[in-house]
Amino acid sequence: MKKINKVIMSILFLVFCIIAVLVHFGLTGSFDTTIYKFVIGFKSDTLTKVLLFITDLASVKGVVALCVISLIGLFWKYYKSLFLVLNVVVSTIFNVVFKNIMMVPRPNILRLAEETGYSFPSGHSMASVAFYGFVIYLVLSSKMNKCLKIIISSLLVILIFVIGFSRVYLGVHNASDVIAGHALGTALLFADIMIFKKKGLVE
Repeated sequence: MKKINKVIMSILFLVFCIIAVLVHFGLTGSFDTTIYKFVIGFKSDTLTKVLLFITDLASVKGVVALCVISLIGLFWKYYKSLFLVLNVVVSTIFNVVFKNIMMVPRPNILRLAEETGYSFPSGHSMASVAFYGFVIYLVLSSKMNKCLKIIISSLLVILIFVIGFSRVYLGVHNASDVIAGHALGTALLFADIMIFKKKGLVE
C-alpha cells in the first residue's frame, strides 16, 4: 500500500509539473478557453449564487472557520484536528510559493467574483483537497458505519470537484489552474498522511 501511495503521489506531482511547464510556455490557452466556454454555458443567476456560496467553503475565511470548528468541536481526537490544520497550512505555503514563482495573471474573462493575486495554481482547489481530502481520510480510517463512510466521502469528493468547477465558472481561474491545484493538493495530502503514519501519529 505504501508503494502504491508513493506511486500515486509521484504521478500527481508529475502531472502538476507538466501542467506548470505548459502554462509557463502559454500552451494551455486553447484548452482553457474550450473548458470555460463549456462551463459558462450553464450560467444562470441561481447557479451563480449557489457557486458563490460553495466557492467560499474553500476560501481563506471559510477554511479557517472550518479548521477552528474542527479544533473546538473535537469531531476527532484533538491531535487529528491539529494534523488537519497542519495539512492545510502546508498546502497554503506551497500554493503561495508556486504562485509567486509562476506569476500567472488571472484570466481576462467575465468575472462573477472578486479576486486578486496570481492565478496558478488555484488556491481554492488546493485548500479544498487539503481540508476535505484530509477529512475523507479521517472518515475512512474511523470506526464509522461503512455505508455512512461511503456516503460522506462521496459527498466530499463531489464538493471538491464542484469547488474547482466554481472557480472556472466564476471566471477567476483557468481550468489548468484548477487541475494543477487538485493534482498538487492531492500529492501533498498523500505525502502528509504518509509522514503522519510513519511517525505513528495517525492510523
